[in-house]
Amino acid sequence: MARTSQDTGPARMRMASTQKTRLPWRYRTKRKAYKRTATEKKMLAEKRQKHKASYNEALDAAYAIVHEEAVKLKEQFGAHSEQYYMEEIMQLSRLGKKNRQTVNNWNVYLRNEVKRLNDGKLMFLVCAA
Repeated sequence: MARTSQDTGPARMRMASTQKTRLPWRYRTKRKAYKRTATEKKMLAEKRQKHKASYNEALDAAYAIVHEEAVKLKEQFGAHSEQYYMEEIMQLSRLGKKNRQTVNNWNVYLRNEVKRLNDGKLMFLVCAA
């Protein structure tokens, strides 16, 4: 059998695939870096320091308020330390949340099976040998 110019055999496909140039599937563009001057860097550093200082002051004020409330609770109830009441105040929002929203069907099945077994309603399989 003679080959024709329109033959689409494996050799022809192999030649076509090797002659094609490979191109990347995406192009990455480099970011242009903005060079800050020394005065800009200094201004940004001062701004960061001021923000950090004001934030820490606000945190200290909030901590002081919570500590005052813990001291009040200790004076009122007196059964535990101030640290205990601090932890109670901090955990109050977490303890108020519900643990579970819906009932899991698998747990319902297991509960019913355990109850059935504990009540003595055993189902024995008798095998005739």
